[in-house]
Amino acid sequence: RPVDFIHRGLSKMLYSVSNDDNDFFVYFSLFNPRVISLNNNYNIMFNISNSQLDEIEVDNEGRIIENCFIRYFDPKLQDDDKESKRSDLNKMFMDLVKNKKIKKISVNLQYEKDNEYFCFYSKVVPPQTDHFFVLDFADDKVNIDRDQDMTTQMALYMGDCNY
Repeated sequence: RPVDFIHRGLSKMLYSVSNDDNDFFVYFSLFNPRVISLNNNYNIMFNISNSQLDEIEVDNEGRIIENCFIRYFDPKLQDDDKESKRSDLNKMFMDLVKNKKIKKISVNLQYEKDNEYFCFYSKVVPPQTDHFFVLDFADDKVNIDRDQDMTTQMALYMGDCNY
Protein backbone atom coordinates (compact mmCIF):
# COMPACT_ATOMS: atom_id res chain seq x y z
CA ARG A 1 0.00 0.00 0.00
CA PRO A 2 2.69 2.62 0.72
CA VAL A 3 3.84 2.56 -2.92
CA ASP A 4 0.63 4.20 -4.16
CA PHE A 5 0.67 6.91 -1.43
CA ILE A 6 -2.43 5.71 0.39
CA HIS A 7 -0.26 5.97 3.51
CA ARG A 8 1.47 9.13 2.37
CA GLY A 9 3.42 9.84 5.55
CA LEU A 10 4.96 6.37 5.72
CA SER A 11 5.71 6.42 1.99
CA LYS A 12 7.47 9.78 2.11
CA MET A 13 9.48 8.79 5.15
CA LEU A 14 10.65 5.54 3.55
CA TYR A 15 11.52 7.19 0.23
CA SER A 16 13.38 10.13 1.75
CA VAL A 17 15.73 8.13 3.99
CA SER A 18 18.61 6.05 2.68
CA ASN A 19 18.03 2.32 3.09
CA ASP A 20 21.76 1.55 3.05
CA ASP A 21 22.62 3.08 6.41
CA ASN A 22 19.37 2.67 8.29
CA ASP A 23 17.24 -0.09 9.70
CA PHE A 24 13.49 0.35 9.76
CA PHE A 25 11.24 -1.01 12.45
CA VAL A 26 7.52 -0.97 11.81
CA TYR A 27 5.39 -1.17 14.94
CA PHE A 28 1.69 -1.76 14.99
CA SER A 29 -0.26 -0.19 17.79
CA LEU A 30 -3.55 -1.55 19.05
CA PHE A 31 -6.21 1.00 19.85
CA ASN A 32 -9.24 0.52 22.06
CA PRO A 33 -11.66 3.36 21.32
CA ARG A 34 -14.24 3.67 24.08
CA VAL A 35 -17.63 5.29 24.25
CA ILE A 36 -18.18 7.22 27.48
CA SER A 37 -21.66 8.51 28.13
CA LEU A 38 -23.08 10.07 31.27
CA ASN A 39 -26.80 10.56 31.92
CA ASN A 40 -27.29 12.57 35.10
CA ASN A 41 -31.09 12.30 34.92
CA TYR A 42 -30.90 8.56 35.56
CA ASN A 43 -27.53 8.43 37.33
CA ILE A 44 -26.14 6.13 34.64
CA MET A 45 -22.70 6.12 33.10
CA PHE A 46 -21.49 3.94 30.24
CA ASN A 47 -17.83 3.31 29.47
CA ILE A 48 -17.83 0.61 26.81
CA SER A 49 -15.42 -0.40 24.08
CA ASN A 50 -16.58 0.75 20.65
CA SER A 51 -15.86 -2.76 19.34
CA GLN A 52 -18.78 -4.00 21.46
CA LEU A 53 -21.18 -1.17 20.62
CA ASP A 54 -20.12 -0.44 17.05
CA GLU A 55 -21.25 3.13 17.65
CA ILE A 56 -18.72 4.17 15.03
CA GLU A 57 -18.22 1.73 12.16
CA VAL A 58 -14.78 0.10 12.05
CA ASP A 59 -13.70 1.80 8.78
CA ASN A 60 -14.60 5.23 10.13
CA GLU A 61 -12.98 4.38 13.46
CA GLY A 62 -9.62 3.82 11.73
CA ARG A 63 -9.93 7.01 9.69
CA ILE A 64 -10.80 8.99 12.81
CA ILE A 65 -7.77 7.64 14.70
CA GLU A 66 -5.46 8.37 11.76
CA ASN A 67 -6.82 11.88 11.29
CA CYS A 68 -6.66 12.65 15.02
CA PHE A 69 -2.93 11.87 15.02
CA ILE A 70 -2.34 13.85 11.84
CA ARG A 71 -4.11 16.84 13.40
CA TYR A 72 -2.25 16.43 16.71
CA PHE A 73 1.30 15.97 15.39
CA ASP A 74 0.80 18.18 12.32
CA PRO A 75 3.71 16.43 10.55
CA LYS A 76 5.69 18.23 7.88
CA LEU A 77 5.37 15.15 5.63
CA GLN A 78 1.61 15.78 5.45
CA ASP A 79 1.87 19.48 4.53
CA ASP A 80 1.06 18.99 0.85
CA ASP A 81 -2.31 17.35 1.52
CA LYS A 82 -3.05 18.92 4.90
CA GLU A 83 -6.03 20.92 3.68
CA SER A 84 -7.76 17.92 2.10
CA LYS A 85 -7.16 15.86 5.26
CA ARG A 86 -8.38 18.71 7.44
CA SER A 87 -11.63 19.13 5.51
CA ASP A 88 -12.13 15.34 5.56
CA LEU A 89 -11.59 15.30 9.32
CA ASN A 90 -13.91 18.26 9.88
CA LYS A 91 -16.68 16.66 7.82
CA MET A 92 -16.29 13.32 9.58
CA PHE A 93 -16.39 14.93 13.03
CA MET A 94 -19.36 17.13 12.22
CA ASP A 95 -21.23 14.01 11.08
CA LEU A 96 -20.41 12.40 14.45
CA VAL A 97 -21.71 15.45 16.29
CA LYS A 98 -24.91 15.51 14.27
CA ASN A 99 -25.68 11.79 13.96
CA LYS A 100 -24.07 10.27 17.07
CA LYS A 101 -24.18 13.27 19.44
CA ILE A 102 -20.46 12.89 20.14
CA LYS A 103 -19.11 16.10 21.64
CA LYS A 104 -15.44 15.31 22.22
CA ILE A 105 -12.78 12.86 21.24
CA SER A 106 -9.97 12.37 23.73
CA VAL A 107 -6.86 10.49 22.70
CA ASN A 108 -4.34 8.97 25.07
CA LEU A 109 -1.28 7.44 23.39
CA GLN A 110 0.71 5.52 25.95
CA TYR A 111 2.74 2.32 25.98
CA GLU A 112 3.00 -0.25 28.74
CA LYS A 113 6.74 0.26 29.09
CA ASP A 114 8.78 3.36 28.34
CA ASN A 115 11.10 2.83 25.42
CA GLU A 116 13.17 5.22 23.32
CA TYR A 117 11.43 3.94 20.19
CA PHE A 118 8.11 5.29 21.44
CA CYS A 119 9.19 8.86 22.13
CA PHE A 120 7.16 10.70 19.51
CA TYR A 121 7.37 14.38 18.60
CA SER A 122 6.93 16.85 15.78
CA LYS A 123 7.39 20.53 15.03
CA VAL A 124 4.41 21.33 17.29
CA VAL A 125 4.66 18.54 19.90
CA PRO A 126 7.69 18.16 22.20
CA PRO A 127 9.34 14.73 22.56
CA GLN A 128 7.52 12.60 25.11
CA THR A 129 6.43 9.01 25.62
CA ASP A 130 2.82 9.79 26.62
CA HIS A 131 0.50 11.99 24.58
CA PHE A 132 -2.96 13.14 25.57
CA PHE A 133 -5.11 15.57 23.60
CA VAL A 134 -8.74 16.49 23.14
CA LEU A 135 -10.67 17.34 20.00
CA ASP A 136 -13.94 19.13 20.49
CA PHE A 137 -16.52 20.56 18.17
CA ALA A 138 -17.65 24.15 18.57
CA ASP A 139 -18.82 26.80 16.15
CA ASP A 140 -18.93 24.25 13.31
CA LYS A 141 -15.22 23.53 13.52
CA VAL A 142 -12.86 21.06 15.11
CA ASN A 143 -10.61 22.42 17.85
CA ILE A 144 -7.59 20.64 19.26
CA ASP A 145 -6.27 21.14 22.77
CA ARG A 146 -2.80 19.69 23.32
CA ASP A 147 -2.55 21.05 26.87
CA GLN A 148 -5.32 19.08 28.57
CA ASP A 149 -4.62 16.95 31.63
CA MET A 150 -5.98 13.40 31.28
CA THR A 151 -7.02 13.03 34.93
CA THR A 152 -8.94 16.32 34.89
CA GLN A 153 -10.56 15.50 31.58
CA MET A 154 -11.70 12.06 32.76
CA ALA A 155 -13.17 13.58 35.92
CA LEU A 156 -15.21 15.91 33.72
CA TYR A 157 -16.42 12.99 31.61
CA MET A 158 -17.41 11.04 34.68
CA GLY A 159 -19.28 14.00 36.11
CA ASP A 160 -16.80 14.44 38.98
CA CYS A 161 -18.05 11.17 40.50
CA ASN A 162 -15.82 9.06 42.70
CA TYR A 163 -16.17 5.50 41.45
